Amino acid sequence: MVNQENIAEILELATQLNLDAIPLVEVLKGASGSSTALELIPVNSPVRLEGTVEHVHEVLLLDMELFDTAMKEIDAHADAITARAVVGANRLPAIVGILNP
Repeated sequence: MVNQENIAEILELATQLNLDAIPLVEVLKGASGSSTALELIPVNSPVRLEGTVEHVHEVLLLDMELFDTAMKEIDAHADAITARAVVGANRLPAIVGILNP
């Protein structure tokens, strides 16, 4: 989910530079810095994704809640990581929307 926030930032930059996000993402998928998070995001899908994206968004938030609870139980300070991951999860619907116009 932290990677999803990175993806969202890249897409924002592409928008600011008037770049087409879809070819940019396709190039990034093949780059050495590619991530599974990027690979799993559908691009130009012919399928309506609203319900799926909503479900995945909820699951990602639950994952981060569980992660946060586990970190607090072992007295680990992962608040910054948790916060960035939650932001990334919350931006997933917008990311999918940009890549599936």
